Amino acid sequence: MGAHNSVASRMIQNFPSITIWTCICHSLHLCAREACKSLPQRCEELTRSIYSFFSMSSKRNAQFVQFQEFCSTNIHKILHPS
Repeated sequence: MGAHNSVASRMIQNFPSITIWTCICHSLHLCAREACKSLPQRCEELTRSIYSFFSMSSKRNAQFVQFQEFCSTNIHKILHPS
């Protein structure tokens, strides 16, 4: 998708009236990946450890749900960090 020597620039050169759309999901992934590089590695390790702690035990998951009910918050599921 570069401006000088890419598939998009060559397509525009050969077909001037073409419209090129980038993939928004891919663009967001690239932005998130670069943003995460500025965070300390400990943050990622912590989120992975928390997920592993709850995902490996249905008892801990049930306790997590009970805790959320006790705090009168919406019930949330811990998602796998990606």
